[in-house]
Amino acid sequence: MLTRDKHIRRRPTELEAFREHRVIVFVLAAGNASAAETADLVTRLYDKIQRLAAQAKPPVMYSVTRSGVSKPIKFK
Repeated sequence: MLTRDKHIRRRPTELEAFREHRVIVFVLAAGNASAAETADLVTRLYDKIQRLAAQAKPPVMYSVTRSGVSKPIKFK
């Protein structure tokens, strides 16, 4: 799943659904990027996102920034 919701890991009901449904999430955290900039970012990092998703053990969440994809995000 791709989302621009940076607060997903802080909202109890969303976090519960994320865990229950064992989702792999990539949070687009590129600041105030426009839709075109976001599309360019996802296009540039698409192969890495696919590789990480294929290797991931859900539930897991990654941050996607202009500099790349993070290691898995830790959350409570």
